[in-house]
Amino acid sequence: MSDKALHLVLEQHIKHEQQAAQEMAQAQQQLIEFRQQFANLQNYRNQYVQQMHDKGAAGLYADSFTYYQKFIVKLENAMQQQQQALPQVMHQVDVKKRNWVQVQSKRKAVESLLAKRKQAAQHKADKQEQKMLDEFSNFQYFQKHYSR
Repeated sequence: MSDKALHLVLEQHIKHEQQAAQEMAQAQQQLIEFRQQFANLQNYRNQYVQQMHDKGAAGLYADSFTYYQKFIVKLENAMQQQQQALPQVMHQVDVKKRNWVQVQSKRKAVESLLAKRKQAAQHKADKQEQKMLDEFSNFQYFQKHYSR
């Protein structure tokens, strides 16, 4: 494969890596938001329980108490659903991260191949230049010694 083709392949790998990095960042952001949502539910539940206790101490009607209890149960159910879904969200982050690492590895491999080719071409050019310098030096030596 020519260097030009390898550069095109490298450009594609760079694009794929950027896309994979974006997807990983989005998944990580979703996880952060998911955890924040859980914390908000938990705080809201705790505040509601405290409010129920405070109003209960001051005297609370049975229907108001039942309303508080039902709402707290709904909050707890929402929290439970969040906790059950958390492993799936975390798994998505892991999948996106592995994909990004894999794509990054491919990009690095192509970059390494291009660097080795460039180094080999430079080495070949250096040898060619040295050979020309040696030939020129020999030519001057023979011209100097045999033209007398």
